[in-house]
Amino acid sequence: MQIRQNVIKSNRIIFSLIFVVLCGSSIDAVAQAKKSSIGIHEKLWALSHPFKAKAAYKITLEVRSICDSLSLVHGVSGNSGGKLDAFRHSYWMALLRQKLRYRAALKLGIAHEKSNFKQFRKGRQEDNTRADSVLCAMDLHNNKEGLKIGEQQLGKSKSDIAEAIINAYNKGMFQICLVNDKDEFITCEGDKIDFKKFKNAWNVPRCLIKSADW
Repeated sequence: MQIRQNVIKSNRIIFSLIFVVLCGSSIDAVAQAKKSSIGIHEKLWALSHPFKAKAAYKITLEVRSICDSLSLVHGVSGNSGGKLDAFRHSYWMALLRQKLRYRAALKLGIAHEKSNFKQFRKGRQEDNTRADSVLCAMDLHNNKEGLKIGEQQLGKSKSDIAEAIINAYNKGMFQICLVNDKDEFITCEGDKIDFKKFKNAWNVPRCLIKSADW
């Protein structure tokens, strides 16, 4: 009976932490988590890994804290599709790899993107942005690159891992969406994207490019 109660408690914790880390770096993410439901795919993942909740929660707080600092203190854009988005996914995955098996962490990232598609179909947003096919492809790519770095950095400090992530970013290992000088998303042809025309579209003409120059 006690074991079952511990499993239920662990599941509740991990349901919240998954939302907090992946919804973005907003300081009110915890409050949002209480109001929002976790996607079925993340729930299924959590039920398969109930005893990793405590470690994952600590990783969540670390990632959120660093993303808040980069956004609020250093002025790094927190928009979905930008450099902070790439850092968040890759760093989160790299840290998860320190506590989880490669496949378990990878499955969590995939589960999240599946849930994003369901949220899209319901007209809901993530981090004030509606998911689309390009953002999904970007996240999956950056997740895998983050896991590779996590694999290479096993046993290293969090600061070493963060430095490895930034170095990889500068080398073009990650993907971000192309923007103009006004930080507006544009197509590969350089045209500003009018998102009103793609309000209910999964396929949006964002342009993925290699990361460079953090």
